[in-house]
Amino acid sequence: VVLTRSYYLGIEEVTNGDFARFNPNHDSGAIGRSLLNHIERPVVNVAWDEAVRFCNWLSLTDKLEPAYEKKEGEWVLTQPVNTGYRLPTEAEWAWAARYADTPLQRFPWGETMPPPEGSANYADELAAGMVPYHIIGYKDGFRGPAPTRSFQPNPFGIYDLAGNVAEW
Repeated sequence: VVLTRSYYLGIEEVTNGDFARFNPNHDSGAIGRSLLNHIERPVVNVAWDEAVRFCNWLSLTDKLEPAYEKKEGEWVLTQPVNTGYRLPTEAEWAWAARYADTPLQRFPWGETMPPPEGSANYADELAAGMVPYHIIGYKDGFRGPAPTRSFQPNPFGIYDLAGNVAEW
């Protein structure tokens, strides 16, 4: 894949507090007995079309053209692509997560497992029993999702591109 156009990424995950401005009734739910709705935690349990509608809402809030439009009942990027908020492509996300003035790395932290201690919030030994898989020999201090910016940013200054919660 060749990236041919510049793009921007938010420097942190969208929090429950951020998302509540768009949808005050959203419920991020719980994992085990831990509630996931704290305002500083990343929003979860968001469907793709809801993420797209959030991007359009954010674009309009910032006086930008919405990046998505509905065609034949499906959300699609406007053509030509504009500067409204949109979800990154997989290639854009992977490049931002794994490239930092060095050749592309296998993992965001380097080439080998387990990750260096304290590098991000992954399914560590504390998550055993809560998730189907966890990383043996790794501890990050969080049983579930961590508040955004709990770990150091990557070399581009972006937080939590690896670990914590799944991104769209």
